[in-house]
Amino acid sequence: MTKERFIDDLVRECPESCPVVEEHLQDHGEILLHLVAADLLRLAVAMFDADETDALNRCLGVVATGLTDGDEYVQNAISVSFVEDTPWWDEKMFPFMAVWPEALQAEAESYRFAGGGGAQLPLCDPRCGRLGDMRRTFGLAAVAMTMLAAAGCSSDGNSCSDLADQIAALESPPTTADPSWDSVKATTERSIERDSLRAQMAEQNCG
Repeated sequence: MTKERFIDDLVRECPESCPVVEEHLQDHGEILLHLVAADLLRLAVAMFDADETDALNRCLGVVATGLTDGDEYVQNAISVSFVEDTPWWDEKMFPFMAVWPEALQAEAESYRFAGGGGAQLPLCDPRCGRLGDMRRTFGLAAVAMTMLAAAGCSSDGNSCSDLADQIAALESPPTTADPSWDSVKATTERSIERDSLRAQMAEQNCG
């Protein structure tokens, strides 16, 4: 399943997502699936809050199919920008994640089991022009991995380094000091902002 097929299936099976896709195209002129997946996460959370069970299940079904049947790009976008960007360590998210299809729950479980899994994946793809699929790591390890990726993959040290610094600043340990739902949403927004910076790195051929 290509990203085009994924979007076609999404708007057909979950027309509630059409405004998200249309706004994305207006802003970017093309489909950047990592950003779309992050927007779908926010939409899914809003549906869950509003008890829109039917719409939520239809949308989650398409997302899960993208994870299992999508090409590498589609699978990566959903894994990183939907599953990983959900604060899966926070108990407040457990009811939301309990309604996920089995494939999404299994992917979230793999993050729990691996503790983020950052050391298991390459920082740079074979072309060394793009920051690879960096899983969530915490504290100084996240900063170090981000800076190493920028140094190893960037041909434009200053701008790519600046973006990498911003990403590193957004990589922080999860906290349960504030258990409120608003805090959980704020954490999700922080992850979405990080993925937006990653998209900028990709556009500049450094990430």
